[in-house]
Amino acid sequence: MENTIINKQKEIVNLIINKSLKDSKFKDSLILNPKEAINNCFDNKITFKDKIKLVVEDQSDENIVYLNIPRNVGADNYELSEEELEKVAGGATTTPVCVGIAVYVICEFVDGFAEGVSDRLK
Repeated sequence: MENTIINKQKEIVNLIINKSLKDSKFKDSLILNPKEAINNCFDNKITFKDKIKLVVEDQSDENIVYLNIPRNVGADNYELSEEELEKVAGGATTTPVCVGIAVYVICEFVDGFAEGVSDRLK
């Protein structure tokens, strides 16, 4: 079930990114008010906790380099599974690499997004 949720989340993120690359009005609204734009895009089926801050940054200018500093999750105490080690060793990535719009999420996006998506998958 967890893999299904993760795959669904990736699918949703890819849909949002692809739509923003094709539809400049959607891209503009996504940058100005990401929660509202995403809710409208999915007929209010995806919800976010109020405390979640969603930041969308247009990264299409190749002369600007962006650096995302993630929250500290105690990486020193984290060990990769055998499957994750194989993917890293083989050069694979578990997240889609996207050019153009990058969605940066602050606070507890994963929890909020997972809740919003999980509720819709049941």
